[in-house]
Amino acid sequence: MNSLLAQMNQINASGTWVLVIGVVVAILGLVLLLVAFNFLGTLIRAYLAGAKIGLFDLIRMRLLGI
Repeated sequence: MNSLLAQMNQINASGTWVLVIGVVVAILGLVLLLVAFNFLGTLIRAYLAGAKIGLFDLIRMRLLGI
């Protein structure tokens, strides 16, 4: 009986880690999605104008206040 309970605790512990990793991945994905939507219009305009600027350059300019 004790070994059965130990096995169940081990299964629950691994399930908890999967849940924690899933939540972290979901939060990171949401942050990346929000950043992409925030700069998407500017990035498209820069691309159509022929400017050689990337997403990280846009983020850097926003942080520098340019």
